[in-house]
Amino acid sequence: MGLRWAAACGVQGRGHIARLPAQLVEMEFRCRNSLVEEKRRLEAQVAQLGEELEEERVELEQLGEKARKSSAQVAYLRHAIGFID
Repeated sequence: MGLRWAAACGVQGRGHIARLPAQLVEMEFRCRNSLVEEKRRLEAQVAQLGEELEEERVELEQLGEKARKSSAQVAYLRHAIGFID
């Protein structure tokens, strides 16, 4: 199986097979570093999106409060001018 795997990866000859463990360790190290960097990038993106979501939630609350006040004001004005439903 090792030779078949090596051939599939383009590794030829016994010299390459002898260096294979070191290459695998290096590849694993690079892959882990890439994964760690990607995880950090995604965590930062999630944090940023969380902040944006919180800003949107606050803005929505403020707009809801404005709408409630406007509705109350309209009801008051309708009552004040005698336009009662």
